[in-house]
Amino acid sequence: MYNHLVLIFYSQLQYSHGILICILLKSVGTRTKSSSGGKYEERQLILFVETAQLGSFQKTAELNLMSQRAVSKRISALETEIGATLFDRQKNKINLTAAGKHFLTRATELLNTMRMTTYEVQQFTQQAKE
Repeated sequence: MYNHLVLIFYSQLQYSHGILICILLKSVGTRTKSSSGGKYEERQLILFVETAQLGSFQKTAELNLMSQRAVSKRISALETEIGATLFDRQKNKINLTAAGKHFLTRATELLNTMRMTTYEVQQFTQQAKE
């Protein structure tokens, strides 16, 4: 049943600006294929969105019980994977670049889709048990 549900959602994937958005279930491990061929994780997207919303690597680090350096490294790795600078880094201040603003919109949509997909699959699984 579980494999069948993965195939159902896999068959409903869409292309967005040439990027295949692969939605995999959390229990399998959520990874998304980037246009550069690399892979980035759901956790990186969450950290990126939180950093954009909070406007600070330090605040994101505190929220996630991580070091500021760890958050910064994950965001840098994400930027490397997608081939774009997402934040304009200035002394004690960060701002989203134009690419970062666009990526924020898409990352938020993707995270919402992933959460909704997980919820829907859980509902299917629950119905199948009944």
